[in-house]
Amino acid sequence: MVGLEVNGNGLTFVTGFNWAGSGDAINCVARGCTNSGFVGGLLLDCRATANQTGGAGFTNTVSCVQCTADANSVPGFATTTTTTWEYCLSVNNTGSVGHGFTMGGSGVVSQCTAFGNQGDGFQAAATAGSPLWVNCLSVANTGYGFCGAGTYAKLVHCYAFNNSLGDFASDVGSALMNLVWSDNRVSLTANPFRNPSQGDFRLNTVAGGGALCQGAGWPGSVPGFVNTTQVLGIGAVQQLLSSLVQRRQFMRRLGRRRRR
Repeated sequence: MVGLEVNGNGLTFVTGFNWAGSGDAINCVARGCTNSGFVGGLLLDCRATANQTGGAGFTNTVSCVQCTADANSVPGFATTTTTTWEYCLSVNNTGSVGHGFTMGGSGVVSQCTAFGNQGDGFQAAATAGSPLWVNCLSVANTGYGFCGAGTYAKLVHCYAFNNSLGDFASDVGSALMNLVWSDNRVSLTANPFRNPSQGDFRLNTVAGGGALCQGAGWPGSVPGFVNTTQVLGIGAVQQLLSSLVQRRQFMRRLGRRRRR
């Protein structure tokens, strides 16, 4: 499905979009739902906002690419299964469990940003397997930037700034890495974003902030092809991610044609 919005305001026990298997959604919005915005599914360019009470903005999804969870009173992204979240933003989620990303299963969280959440930015629940966080950025959350809850959470090139309980909890201080990877956890000394209060999460050029994040992502080269290099920054918003932007524009055009 493409370009749909579910608004649950004024209704009770409403789920925005729910798939038992791997249905898909592109450019869809779940707003004001009381039992999760999205459950399951393969999701691209979707938004969960102002959802409340139960579940999460995105719950037990198969994968999310370039999705946003904001202003929910539940976690932005949560799973008890195996999932992949890439290039996603979790912003200003509130409540007693208002974490940005909480992993209760296993999977990969790559190039994601957590900002201003009332819980942890990135959390591995005690039931989690061995989640892998790669090139993620956690800023100004009320809890920890990254919290492992005693699990074997692995961090690769993850950066954090100004999280109230600390950028990295002690249970991710001993993240298990193999002999090839290094545990590149960095606490920034300045805000990395251009204007987060206005929703601009592009990296700035401030020393110790966005400048330190630009081009710092892993890996810098493609395994097996030494002449193929890439420039990845830390977090969800990539100034040089032209291929993903083009894909997004194409899918939106496709959605408009389908609705005609």
